[in-house]
Amino acid sequence: MSLDILIRQKSFLGKKELPLELFTNGKLEYGSISHSFRLKKGEIGSPATLFYDPEHPGTGIWVNFVPHMIDRLQIHVSFPSTDADLEEAFSIAERCASVWKQRTASIGRRKILISDFPKELETCKKEALLQMVRAGDQPDACIHVPGVFQPVSFTGQELKTYGEAGDLHAFSEDFYSKQRVDVYFASPLIYRIRRGIQGIYVIHPDVPTVLPLTPSVFPALKEESLTEMEKQRQSFSVEFYAEDNEKPLGRMPYEKFADAVHLSDLEVFDSYHRIAEFDLDTIRRLSERSAAKDD
Repeated sequence: MSLDILIRQKSFLGKKELPLELFTNGKLEYGSISHSFRLKKGEIGSPATLFYDPEHPGTGIWVNFVPHMIDRLQIHVSFPSTDADLEEAFSIAERCASVWKQRTASIGRRKILISDFPKELETCKKEALLQMVRAGDQPDACIHVPGVFQPVSFTGQELKTYGEAGDLHAFSEDFYSKQRVDVYFASPLIYRIRRGIQGIYVIHPDVPTVLPLTPSVFPALKEESLTEMEKQRQSFSVEFYAEDNEKPLGRMPYEKFADAVHLSDLEVFDSYHRIAEFDLDTIRRLSERSAAKDD
C-alpha cells in the first residue's frame, strides 16, 4: 500500500509551471536514487525525484517533477512511512494545487477536496499503522524499507509491534535515527554466471560498513528478478582493499569471514545487519588468513 496523490492542471490558457522552489519550500532537499539505494543529491530523477527533509530523513516523497511540468503532478509515498513524509507530501500537493488553482485532487481512485487534506492525512497515518499490523501475519519475514540514505530491514513482528502501539511518531523517530548513522551500506557486486549468482562485498579500512548477517542479492537486485536457478545457486565472498590499492589484498568466503570477525556480535544496525569497521592491520591479517587457507 502507499499514498498516491494526483493533481491535474485543467486550464487551457495560461498554464503555470511548477518551479523547483515550490517543492523544496526552503526546507526540503532532493535527489535521485540509484539501483543500489545510493542517494545522488541535487539530481533530478527520471521518472521521479525524491524529496526529503534533511532534519527528518525517512522514506522520502517521490514526485514526478520535471522542468516545465504543466499538466499533471503525481506524489507517491510508500508504506510503511514516517509521519513527517506523509505531512510533507500533503503540503507539497496543497502548494501546487494553489498555484494551479485546483480545488480537488485524486488519492488512489477517490476524488477529494484540497480542503479535506487534513482529514486525509490522519486517515493515511492510520492506514500506515494498519499496514504494519498486517506485516505481523508473517512474523519472521524480512521486510526491507527503503530510506533516504540507507534501507532498514525489519521482521514482520517488529512492524506489527509498532503498529499495535498506534504511535507512528515512535516508528518515525527510530527510522530517522537509522538514517542519521554515518555508515556505508554495503551492496554486493553481483555477477550472473552459468552456475548461478556470485556476489562480492567490498571492505575498505576505517569505513563503518553495514553488512548482512546472511548475504543476499539485496540491495543490488530484487529477489523477484532472479530465476529459480539463481535463487538456489548463490555464493558470496568478501574482498579486502587497502586505501591505495586498486587490486584486492585478498578474498574470503562470506560465511568464513562472518565467523572470523564474529559479525553477529558487532554493533547492531537492524535485525538483519551489523556495523563493521576494520583498521588496515586487521584487513591485512584477514587477507593473509584467506591466502593461507587458499594455499
